[in-house]
Amino acid sequence: MPELTGVDLSTATAATRVASGMSGLFGAGYEVTRCSDSSYTTMCATNQGGVGNNWVAMQVPAGTNVGYVAVYNRRDYASIQNWIGSFQVYLGTSAGDTSGTLCGDATYRNAGDDTAPYVLSCGGASSGTWITVRQTACPSTCLLALAELEVYQMLGAPSPPPPLLPALWLVRT
Repeated sequence: MPELTGVDLSTATAATRVASGMSGLFGAGYEVTRCSDSSYTTMCATNQGGVGNNWVAMQVPAGTNVGYVAVYNRRDYASIQNWIGSFQVYLGTSAGDTSGTLCGDATYRNAGDDTAPYVLSCGGASSGTWITVRQTACPSTCLLALAELEVYQMLGAPSPPPPLLPALWLVRT
Protein backbone atom coordinates (compact mmCIF):
# COMPACT_ATOMS: atom_id res chain seq x y z
CA MET A 1 0.00 0.00 0.00
CA PRO A 2 1.83 3.05 -1.24
CA GLU A 3 1.85 6.59 0.04
CA LEU A 4 -1.30 8.62 -0.66
CA THR A 5 -1.35 11.97 -2.43
CA GLY A 6 -3.88 14.78 -2.31
CA VAL A 7 -5.09 14.05 1.24
CA ASP A 8 -6.32 17.22 3.01
CA LEU A 9 -5.19 16.76 6.61
CA SER A 10 -6.45 20.22 7.61
CA THR A 11 -9.95 18.80 8.04
CA ALA A 12 -8.86 15.53 9.66
CA THR A 13 -9.25 14.85 13.38
CA ALA A 14 -6.00 14.15 15.19
CA ALA A 15 -5.95 11.09 17.42
CA THR A 16 -5.11 11.54 21.09
CA ARG A 17 -1.48 10.76 21.88
CA VAL A 18 -1.07 8.45 24.87
CA ALA A 19 2.63 7.58 24.77
CA SER A 20 5.56 7.28 22.39
CA GLY A 21 8.71 5.24 22.01
CA MET A 22 11.62 4.57 19.70
CA SER A 23 14.31 1.99 19.12
CA GLY A 24 17.16 4.08 20.52
CA LEU A 25 18.19 7.67 21.14
CA PHE A 26 20.68 9.48 18.89
CA GLY A 27 21.50 11.94 21.66
CA ALA A 28 20.25 14.71 23.93
CA GLY A 29 17.82 17.02 22.15
CA TYR A 30 16.49 14.26 19.87
CA GLU A 31 14.08 12.59 22.30
CA VAL A 32 10.98 10.82 20.98
CA THR A 33 8.75 13.57 22.39
CA ARG A 34 10.18 15.86 19.69
CA CYS A 35 8.18 13.85 17.12
CA SER A 36 4.92 14.83 18.77
CA ASP A 37 5.52 18.41 19.91
CA SER A 38 3.59 20.02 17.00
CA SER A 39 6.77 21.67 15.75
CA TYR A 40 8.21 20.85 12.35
CA THR A 41 11.56 22.44 13.25
CA THR A 42 12.45 19.95 15.98
CA MET A 43 13.03 16.24 15.46
CA CYS A 44 13.44 12.94 17.17
CA ALA A 45 16.23 10.67 16.01
CA THR A 46 17.15 7.06 16.65
CA ASN A 47 20.69 5.92 17.09
CA GLN A 48 22.38 4.39 14.06
CA GLY A 49 21.22 0.84 13.60
CA GLY A 50 21.08 -1.71 10.86
CA VAL A 51 18.34 -1.96 8.27
CA GLY A 52 15.02 -2.72 9.95
CA ASN A 53 16.29 -1.87 13.43
CA ASN A 54 15.20 1.79 13.58
CA TRP A 55 11.64 2.67 14.51
CA VAL A 56 9.55 5.43 16.06
CA ALA A 57 6.13 4.69 17.58
CA MET A 58 3.12 6.51 19.01
CA GLN A 59 0.32 5.08 21.11
CA VAL A 60 -3.34 6.07 20.71
CA PRO A 61 -6.30 5.07 22.95
CA ALA A 62 -7.76 1.59 22.54
CA GLY A 63 -10.60 1.51 20.04
CA THR A 64 -9.28 4.41 17.96
CA ASN A 65 -10.15 3.91 14.29
CA VAL A 66 -6.84 4.90 12.70
CA GLY A 67 -7.45 6.64 9.40
CA TYR A 68 -4.26 8.35 8.25
CA VAL A 69 -0.70 8.46 9.49
CA ALA A 70 1.41 11.46 8.45
CA VAL A 71 5.18 11.07 8.64
CA TYR A 72 7.17 14.30 8.37
CA ASN A 73 10.82 14.02 7.39
CA ARG A 74 13.52 16.05 9.13
CA ARG A 75 13.79 19.64 7.90
CA ASP A 76 17.18 20.78 9.17
CA TYR A 77 19.47 19.86 6.24
CA ALA A 78 18.05 19.05 2.81
CA SER A 79 21.32 17.30 1.94
CA ILE A 80 20.65 14.49 4.43
CA GLN A 81 16.88 14.17 4.15
CA ASN A 82 17.48 11.01 2.11
CA TRP A 83 18.46 9.29 5.35
CA ILE A 84 14.74 8.51 5.81
CA GLY A 85 15.26 5.86 3.11
CA SER A 86 12.23 3.59 2.90
CA PHE A 87 9.84 2.83 5.71
CA GLN A 88 6.67 0.97 6.62
CA VAL A 89 3.87 2.00 8.97
CA TYR A 90 2.17 -0.61 11.17
CA LEU A 91 -0.69 -0.64 13.66
CA GLY A 92 0.22 -3.08 16.43
CA THR A 93 -0.07 -3.91 20.10
CA SER A 94 3.24 -2.52 21.39
CA ALA A 95 5.89 0.02 20.46
CA GLY A 96 7.97 -1.36 17.60
CA ASP A 97 5.42 -4.11 16.80
CA THR A 98 5.49 -4.99 13.10
CA SER A 99 3.31 -8.09 13.30
CA GLY A 100 0.02 -6.18 13.19
CA THR A 101 -1.74 -4.32 10.38
CA LEU A 102 0.56 -2.99 7.65
CA CYS A 103 -0.85 0.43 6.79
CA GLY A 104 1.59 1.12 3.97
CA ASP A 105 5.09 1.98 2.91
CA ALA A 106 6.94 4.90 1.36
CA THR A 107 10.35 5.80 -0.02
CA TYR A 108 12.27 9.08 0.01
CA ARG A 109 10.96 11.23 -2.82
CA ASN A 110 14.33 12.69 -3.82
CA ALA A 111 12.67 16.09 -3.61
CA GLY A 112 15.62 18.17 -2.46
CA ASP A 113 13.53 19.90 0.20
CA ASP A 114 11.24 17.21 1.56
CA THR A 115 8.68 19.09 3.68
CA ALA A 116 5.36 17.55 2.58
CA PRO A 117 4.19 14.68 4.78
CA TYR A 118 4.23 11.06 3.69
CA VAL A 119 0.59 10.08 4.23
CA LEU A 120 -0.42 6.44 4.61
CA SER A 121 -3.83 4.96 5.30
CA CYS A 122 -4.69 2.44 7.98
CA GLY A 123 -8.24 2.37 6.61
CA GLY A 124 -9.98 2.80 9.97
CA ALA A 125 -8.29 -0.20 11.58
CA SER A 126 -8.56 -0.41 15.36
CA SER A 127 -6.73 -3.70 15.94
CA GLY A 128 -3.96 -2.10 18.00
CA THR A 129 -2.94 1.00 19.90
CA TRP A 130 0.62 1.56 18.66
CA ILE A 131 1.53 3.07 15.30
CA THR A 132 5.11 2.17 14.39
CA VAL A 133 7.22 3.69 11.61
CA ARG A 134 9.99 1.18 10.80
CA GLN A 135 12.86 2.06 8.50
CA THR A 136 13.25 -0.73 5.94
CA ALA A 137 16.03 0.60 3.70
CA CYS A 138 18.73 3.17 4.25
CA PRO A 139 21.16 5.03 2.02
CA SER A 140 24.66 5.29 3.48
CA THR A 141 23.46 6.07 7.02
CA CYS A 142 20.82 4.08 8.90
CA LEU A 143 19.34 6.67 11.22
CA LEU A 144 15.65 7.57 11.44
CA ALA A 145 15.10 11.29 12.10
CA LEU A 146 11.53 12.58 11.92
CA ALA A 147 10.10 16.07 12.43
CA GLU A 148 6.61 14.82 13.36
CA LEU A 149 4.53 11.68 13.49
CA GLU A 150 0.82 12.50 13.33
CA VAL A 151 -2.06 10.04 13.60
CA TYR A 152 -5.57 10.89 12.43
CA GLN A 153 -8.82 9.18 13.32
CA MET A 154 -11.25 7.87 10.78
CA LEU A 155 -14.54 9.26 11.97
CA GLY A 156 -17.58 7.27 11.06
CA ALA A 157 -15.50 4.17 10.43
CA PRO A 158 -17.27 1.58 8.36
CA SER A 159 -19.83 -0.42 10.29
CA PRO A 160 -20.11 -4.14 9.86
CA PRO A 161 -22.77 -5.13 7.35
CA PRO A 162 -26.23 -5.85 8.76
CA PRO A 163 -27.11 -9.49 9.31
CA LEU A 164 -28.73 -11.23 6.40
CA LEU A 165 -32.43 -11.65 6.74
CA PRO A 166 -34.05 -14.89 5.61
CA ALA A 167 -35.56 -14.60 2.18
CA LEU A 168 -39.30 -14.41 2.01
CA TRP A 169 -40.85 -16.51 -0.69
CA LEU A 170 -44.34 -16.04 -1.93
CA VAL A 171 -46.05 -19.20 -2.79
CA ARG A 172 -49.17 -19.12 -4.96
CA THR A 173 -51.66 -21.83 -4.65
